[in-house]
Amino acid sequence: MAQADHSTKLRRQLAKSYEDARLRLGPLLKDALGLDERAASDLASGMIAIADGLLIQWLLDSRATPSAIEVVAAITAGARSQPATSGSTTEAHG
Repeated sequence: MAQADHSTKLRRQLAKSYEDARLRLGPLLKDALGLDERAASDLASGMIAIADGLLIQWLLDSRATPSAIEVVAAITAGARSQPATSGSTTEAHG
């Protein structure tokens, strides 16, 4: 990732990889959860970000990285404690 900051070609390759992942995961989430396309794409992006973050944490300190069950429990608890906000992603998508 650090090299992507200095390489336009690598940055484009990584961006394409993330877009491909969203395009594969989004429809699965849409069908499984009954989401519209935008919500499914946003959820896919969040899931990919969490997976990448956990991978980096595991590579740096595997003993301190939470398990999948712990992460899901924490996200669920957080989601239940906070009301959803509408339109929060509108600006991010332009």
